[in-house]
Amino acid sequence: MTRPMGLIIVLGCLGATLWAVPAAQTQPAQEPPQGPQPVAAAKDDTPQEKPSPEALKLLERLEKAGMEHKTVEAAIDYLVEDILTGDREQRTGWVAFRKGQKDDPDNFRVSFLTLKLGEGKAVKDQVDYAFDGQVLTVAKHRIKQMTRYTVAAPGEKVEAMKLGRGPFPLPFGQTVEDMLGFFKVETRPAGKTAAADEPKDADYLLLTTRLDKRKQTNMDKAEMWIDRKTGLPVRIVSRENKTKKVTTLNFGEIKTNQDLSVETFLLPKPPGWNLTVEKFEEGKALRP
Repeated sequence: MTRPMGLIIVLGCLGATLWAVPAAQTQPAQEPPQGPQPVAAAKDDTPQEKPSPEALKLLERLEKAGMEHKTVEAAIDYLVEDILTGDREQRTGWVAFRKGQKDDPDNFRVSFLTLKLGEGKAVKDQVDYAFDGQVLTVAKHRIKQMTRYTVAAPGEKVEAMKLGRGPFPLPFGQTVEDMLGFFKVETRPAGKTAAADEPKDADYLLLTTRLDKRKQTNMDKAEMWIDRKTGLPVRIVSRENKTKKVTTLNFGEIKTNQDLSVETFLLPKPPGWNLTVEKFEEGKALRP
């Protein structure tokens, strides 16, 4: 992803789609994964085309939700599947997002608490991410390692969670203009029914990264399910264009407009930990 930040969530969310810290070693699964497969390439990728009325309505609902929900808290389930090798890495935890006011930047916090490799058992393995508007902090508790990435210059406001961009895009606070400028947006093809395991009471969008934007992101395509009640994404399935990895972000137990303290988005260095300070480089993708 590119410009300092824009998760999901892709977290992703946005899943999903995270960053440049090497992923944990995964174990090959016994059988090829039965998870999501890459979607077919779009025939028309020109930036001038207009989305269908149905797609535009969903984008407007997404933008409206981003304006109405000043804070979002949710449980997060993050799964990365390598469709070439069969490797699987699954993490669970929670996410908190606070929309910036006026010139203040958006803030987020993601805390992964468990890790499951392949068909093994889930184990405790805490990895935290926090963005305070200028600095992205990654804390790996098992090895007591903390890295602070400078994402924005002093006084600079960055759109750190735009889908397809930034080091950790989350699917909250997206605008219609930004989505259409970066993706070709489509609804489910006519005649194609929803799969049995898809989120209930949610509408489907297919996002295809525009050709002129593909150097700015590692995300080729993403599928998004938007809850009909809250207007917030509850699932994002994205595909990386180089590694061909498929990332699935599920959001549950969603709470909105709750009070979140400033400390929620800060990660002070614990005594005895190693600390590295780096500048975030565009085009990289961070992983737990």
